[in-house]
Amino acid sequence: MVKKQRVLDAGVFIEGGNLEGITPPAVAKETEVPPIVEIVAPNDTKLKAVMETAEKTGDLDVLSRADVEVLALALQIDGIVCTNDFAVQNVAKKLKLEVEGVSREISKEIKWCWYCPACGWKRARKGECERCGTETKRRPT
Repeated sequence: MVKKQRVLDAGVFIEGGNLEGITPPAVAKETEVPPIVEIVAPNDTKLKAVMETAEKTGDLDVLSRADVEVLALALQIDGIVCTNDFAVQNVAKKLKLEVEGVSREISKEIKWCWYCPACGWKRARKGECERCGTETKRRPT
């Protein structure tokens, strides 16, 4: 049986987790990556697939470029996503990727929606409410 490769998010380096794996370029820009960790770029097809899935789960507006790259790289190599970020874990589970929580792990998948706390208007993305101009918030559907 072939052992799956671990794709490391910035939280692994920040919290001092197990450094066995690879990481994408955007994570390397965010944090110090030791020389034992290979930096590998995900392809555009997988980046697009991750963004489409994250939009469906309602997580796209809270994911950083590094988060998207971690997910895309894991999808590309059928690897294990290693992160402490709940939004990354949520999208990973939706993509049917294996997740290894660095210090914590989600218990179930969540679909989020953006809504206006002032007038209740629902919208697909983060931003100002089209009706009243109040900044939207996120909640599970």
